Amino acid sequence: LCSRAVRRFENMLQTVKKEDIPVGLCYGKEDPWIVPLWGHRAKRELPEAEYWEISPAGHCPHHEAPEAVNYLMSNWVKEMEIPAEARSKVVPVGSTLEIDPDEKWGTSASFAVKACDGAPRNIMEWIDDRLAGRTL
Repeated sequence: LCSRAVRRFENMLQTVKKEDIPVGLCYGKEDPWIVPLWGHRAKRELPEAEYWEISPAGHCPHHEAPEAVNYLMSNWVKEMEIPAEARSKVVPVGSTLEIDPDEKWGTSASFAVKACDGAPRNIMEWIDDRLAGRTL
């Protein structure tokens, strides 16, 4: 995912799609370094992928919101163990799940998890979508 990468981001997405590799994306909504454009681009290319925005969380949601990431990933892995036609979404697209703090992780904040569909939400995402030749 950098300028010197051996494989381009788009090529990696195509390989994942071709090989039918399941994808679950956790993104910290307040990430100051990686814009959500990349996650939305991946979601548009891989419509079966689950894409969750966690808030409040930034660049390292697994450290900042371990309860949310643990909930999402453990439930997602469970869903991957059953046949595809019987699976359900961990968090339905368009809905928001509230996850309360857990003393064992040492945090005191609640977290909101929103399941996203990958549709462009702002002008930058819309331009990116059109430049890539995709239509929704």
